[in-house]
Amino acid sequence: MSTIEVTVPDDLLRIIDERALERGSDRGQVIRDIIDGVLRNPTSSVQTFDAILAPIRQGFAESGMSEHEALEMLQSELKAVRAERQQSLH
Repeated sequence: MSTIEVTVPDDLLRIIDERALERGSDRGQVIRDIIDGVLRNPTSSVQTFDAILAPIRQGFAESGMSEHEALEMLQSELKAVRAERQQSLH
């Protein structure tokens, strides 16, 4: 195993220390785990559009709304937002 020196901003160092405390680990192990995870699975930190929409789809399914009802609601909200924006401009 080799040693390297890296400058880390204080705000990130605080997050690393928090993770280490949560895991009962040390700062070095947290950093090694992060590097290992990113290098072995570089797409793991990038969410797909499908993953981002999953909670929205689930909420829609649980709501019992039809697609038509959901579309009407979205159009109504869009109209209200646009009207509010127009009022704030005048």
